[in-house]
Amino acid sequence: MAHCGCMALSLDVQSLATRNLERSRGVSTSRHLADGRGAQRRPCSSRLRCVHEVGSIGGEWSRRRIIRLSRRKTVQKLRVVQTGREGTVQGKLESGTEVQRAAENTKEKELFTDEGPRLNISVYSTCIGAFLFGYHSGVINAPLTLIAEELGFYGDNMLMGLVVSIMTVGGVLGAVASGPLGDRIGRRGGLAATNIPLIVGPLISAVAMDLQTMVLGRFITGIGVGASTGLVPVYLSEVAPPRVRGFMGSTRRVAFVAGCLAAFTHPSGEVDPGWWRWLFAASAAPAAVHLTTCVAQWCEESPVWLLAVGRYRDSRRSLARLQNVRGRAAVKWQQQAWLASKASGEDGGAGAQTQEQLL
Repeated sequence: MAHCGCMALSLDVQSLATRNLERSRGVSTSRHLADGRGAQRRPCSSRLRCVHEVGSIGGEWSRRRIIRLSRRKTVQKLRVVQTGREGTVQGKLESGTEVQRAAENTKEKELFTDEGPRLNISVYSTCIGAFLFGYHSGVINAPLTLIAEELGFYGDNMLMGLVVSIMTVGGVLGAVASGPLGDRIGRRGGLAATNIPLIVGPLISAVAMDLQTMVLGRFITGIGVGASTGLVPVYLSEVAPPRVRGFMGSTRRVAFVAGCLAAFTHPSGEVDPGWWRWLFAASAAPAAVHLTTCVAQWCEESPVWLLAVGRYRDSRRSLARLQNVRGRAAVKWQQQAWLASKASGEDGGAGAQTQEQLL
């Protein structure tokens, strides 16, 4: 491109020099003739001076054009270099992000081992509440006729329906009270409290000798069932690690179905008409087992609830026992992850504020 420009410039200079030369020759000849002097010396010097002036002007213009072209090429090269640098920097940033993600995954694998025994005890003992919900939902269906005959309300469909459905009324009250109860005394304390009506209610139904006692026992049982329905899923979601939270959350559904199955697979009342009393009394045993695990603190308290009430050290201890976390730094790391998810959820900025207090 620069070569073509120089050729065009030289042609322009030559044409301009030729025209000026012809003009100067005509002017010089007329002047020399008028003066009576020789006309061959002056035109020669004028021609040289004109060519020199034109050459100087053309050279300056050519030099400036070359400088502009060189500057343009330099700018283009700089742009290419800058683009290359930006691509290199972007590549470094992307590779750095990948390295950071790999480091975080490695860190998570190094900090956490398999789930500890406390986690298994806490999860599977808590599922007893879901098991009893399914059990009490179906245990009265088969022996209802025998119960009505023995307690003296056989043939009254309204009273028979009352015995079956009164547990639902108690369940509504228990479910409403489960939230404030769990926030007030903790998840473990709330679960322990729900086991009390699950023990007392079936025992009252088992020893009932009239309709009123049976209705009372079923109502108390419903309170425990409703409260456990509200607390069990919350507790499981708070103690289970993220990588197994779905599996451990599904154990509640499995326990419910197992309770329904146990309620319908029992000996017939034709063998012993009073067998239905043992069906109610037997359900108090699983509730007593769960109550024992809560009172003996084998069932761990929820670390999330401990964080919410400001018991940070207890939260670290609970988390270390539940998830087999190695070291204080690992516990803090998991606490921060919980607080970040809490801050982006329904609690708004409360999680971020708690995180600042923790750190």
